[in-house]
Amino acid sequence: MARAFDAMLAGACTFGVAHVLRQQTFYKGDGHVYLQSILEGNLQHPHHLVYKPLVLGVHRLSAPLGASLYDAGVLASALGTAVGIACAVLASRILGLTRGGAFAVAGLMLSVPALLFFATVVELHGVFLAFAGPALVAFAHLARAPGVRRGLVFGASLALAYVGHASAALLPALLLPLALYYPAGPATPAARLRALIAPTAAAGAVFALFLAVLPALGAWTGLGADTSSAAAYVVRDADTYARDARRWVTTLAYEWLLPYAPLGLVALAACFVGPCRGQARWLCAAVVPYYLVCVFLLPSPEFGAYLTPFAWPLALLARRVLPRAGLATAACAGLALGLAAIAWHDRPGAARDFAASVRAAAGGRAPFLLLGDHDELKAKLIALPDVPHLLLLHAGTVPQAMLDDALDRLEELLRAQQTEGRAVLLSDGAVRVLEQVAPSGPLVLPALRARFAVERAGGGFAGFELRAR
Repeated sequence: MARAFDAMLAGACTFGVAHVLRQQTFYKGDGHVYLQSILEGNLQHPHHLVYKPLVLGVHRLSAPLGASLYDAGVLASALGTAVGIACAVLASRILGLTRGGAFAVAGLMLSVPALLFFATVVELHGVFLAFAGPALVAFAHLARAPGVRRGLVFGASLALAYVGHASAALLPALLLPLALYYPAGPATPAARLRALIAPTAAAGAVFALFLAVLPALGAWTGLGADTSSAAAYVVRDADTYARDARRWVTTLAYEWLLPYAPLGLVALAACFVGPCRGQARWLCAAVVPYYLVCVFLLPSPEFGAYLTPFAWPLALLARRVLPRAGLATAACAGLALGLAAIAWHDRPGAARDFAASVRAAAGGRAPFLLLGDHDELKAKLIALPDVPHLLLLHAGTVPQAMLDDALDRLEELLRAQQTEGRAVLLSDGAVRVLEQVAPSGPLVLPALRARFAVERAGGGFAGFELRAR
């Protein structure tokens, strides 16, 4: 009971910190696309099955309190990180750490820059920790008393983690080496390794069975699943990326050394000095498959997003090799780096300025937005969640044979908005999309001008207002 209370306390503190630091800026190019697809009723994803349904569920629970869909996305990341750290505390206690030691591990984890950052933005990786967390607990039970039954449970926990994010397939490489050193005791690493063979085989069998039935599960739930798509995504540009010698250095820096400083550097130093060289070397070896995936997969740096579960073994190692003052220093340094990353990334003024320009252009009327630019959509989802909009990002791809019918339906929609007294605003981003996207995009703007009076909007809004003729 005390262990569960400690875990809940650590989780509550984590959620509080993440919620206070929540950002008003989307991270890169995925989060707003996920939210837009939720608004459109599309909850499918080929290899991250539960993210969109989970965010939608959080929104339905939090909407009565005034939370927008964007707020729900940030809440989901904070909750996911909180659950992950709570599970890490519970797993640490199972491995034999004292209450103080487990709380030290939680504090070190939260101070990891990558973990703190992704707890504060709309992204998969903060939520993923909630699904990886049970795998930490199942692993701790397995390490404490290896057995086939516990191996089966560990395999099931890996399956649960996989529906959160496909990178869960790499978790065994991260976790199993820890069983050579935890819990503390007289057994040698070689003896522990022998005891793990049968349980590991059982876990692998359960996980392989899960991957085999996942497409059928995706079809049954309507969420869609393609177990081959994750691997295909990794190897799609692998050859080209692997030929870029700079990537091998920049990936190490941007996905490991910087986002996991200073604990990652502590692990590297511990490979060569101190009493935990074996544990540190196994930990650094576990980084290799993640590192290779990042080299082959990522078109741009992701600030260690794919390695967030490493925060736990890094914290366990740091607690063993650093004195109390060193632990405090490492936590403060990591926290400072994480806060700096959040401050550098978060730009709440952009969304506020966009919202102010929309309200000024609407002149006291309720607005209706026609958008086409990703930055406009991001700002709208953050600062104008209740304003209806239509995204014209793919409008130009409508076949010309269907264009007249599509334009008639669009005109009917816009006239209905005007009848309700709304200001129909067409953004410059939507204009650019329509001008550039073939085959129908260049035909849409003249059609709109023929059906409406298109006038440059005021109030600093970058776009036009469509008025009835």
